[in-house]
Amino acid sequence: MKDGVFVDNKLDIIMATHNNLGMTIRAVSALYENTNVDFRLTVVDDSVDMTYDYFRQLRMNNIQYIRPFDESPEVIPKKLTHGNQIINIGLKHTSSPHVVYMGNSTIVEPNWLNMALALIQQNENLGLVGFKLLKPTGVIEHAGIYFAEGAPHHMNRGVGESSHSLTLIDDVDGHKLVGWALVLIRRKAIPRKGLEEGYYHGFRGYDDLDNCRQMVKNGWDIAYCGFGVATHYALATRGEYNEKVAKEYEENRVRFIKRWGEVKKDASPPNCV
Repeated sequence: MKDGVFVDNKLDIIMATHNNLGMTIRAVSALYENTNVDFRLTVVDDSVDMTYDYFRQLRMNNIQYIRPFDESPEVIPKKLTHGNQIINIGLKHTSSPHVVYMGNSTIVEPNWLNMALALIQQNENLGLVGFKLLKPTGVIEHAGIYFAEGAPHHMNRGVGESSHSLTLIDDVDGHKLVGWALVLIRRKAIPRKGLEEGYYHGFRGYDDLDNCRQMVKNGWDIAYCGFGVATHYALATRGEYNEKVAKEYEENRVRFIKRWGEVKKDASPPNCV
């Protein structure tokens, strides 16, 4: 474990960790077992459990561990408030042209990265690739995003993965939207000042969709790769849902519409799993 800025051209993986050490151990183990390309792992952590001790005892020279608000890692850190904030911190400590962002609630499956990485390397105008996410029960949680009745929905949510053939699409419903629980990013597609922080309530949705819209506005394409699969334990690490959270989700929806306008036509989700 070390801290600094990686400077070679290996793939960078930025992992956000927030408590639930058992889930973190599973996520890290799956990365090392199921990723067959050279990578470096940058952990951005605001946990108050034993996560720091876990990474301190790891003897791997391709891991750097960051607690952004601490001069000393033993001090309990402040809580990170936005996914974009975490990505921006990770980008400052990495240098490769392609970067994966994920949380410690995501468990990747074998060969999850191969097709997506080939896709972004072969298409210079491709700024972002989303992945297929499964629920712990094995059914689909995310296969791209479409709008219906003025709100975003995950494509094929709840559909059994084994009941569909794996396909690859390069445009999600015309709006080009994918969730950011697990994404492959081209660094050049991120503004030099970083992703926007503070416009949305953090971890309440819509900021990732806004990121997609901004990328497309800036001329980048977005793809969904159904060959890259991971299991996502939603709400496992930043999980809560109450009246206050519901209000913040709705406020984010209103802010998204204020910026981008109402979706004029409901999309019919394609079979793109």
